[in-house]
Amino acid sequence: MKQIINDQNIEMQFNKMWQDYEPYIRKLCEYKLRSIPHCIDDCVQETFNALVKSMKSGIVIEHPKAWLSTVANNKIKDIYEQRKKEAEYIVFQNEEIDRLAYYDDIKIKNMTDDEIEKLRFHVLSQLTDFEQILIDDYYVKKMKIKEIAEKNLISQSSVKQKLFRTRKMIVYLAKKEIDEHNL
Repeated sequence: MKQIINDQNIEMQFNKMWQDYEPYIRKLCEYKLRSIPHCIDDCVQETFNALVKSMKSGIVIEHPKAWLSTVANNKIKDIYEQRKKEAEYIVFQNEEIDRLAYYDDIKIKNMTDDEIEKLRFHVLSQLTDFEQILIDDYYVKKMKIKEIAEKNLISQSSVKQKLFRTRKMIVYLAKKEIDEHNL
């Protein structure tokens, strides 16, 4: 019985906070996410979901507007960081495919976007887990050779050698895929 009363109390408090602060949080999200408007509703919803979760865990929120603003700003930051990672990954993939274009026997310029995407997926999926992580660290995360070496407990020369071999493997696999499927 006490749990039911507690849930009703949380619901009443939430409804009051929603009514009082949702317009403010929405305007904050609209302003900061104006370049990606399709993320606004998600940001508002995730902010208030965090409120419910906190309330259910027994956290007392003394200054709800400030608390909600902080959560919303963190959600906005997360959205932009995720979009940046996605953009960097796309740039990485395009750089690798463009790198292949320098080889005369690969006629990548004549390939459609779908064919390039299929090639990209097939080639990257054939790399070992370590090779994928290495490529991701170096090209996407823009880590330095020294950082990668420390992270993986190997020498810097080993990292350089593995990167060189992985790039050669990517070119080899792409050539093979193009030849086998007449892309």
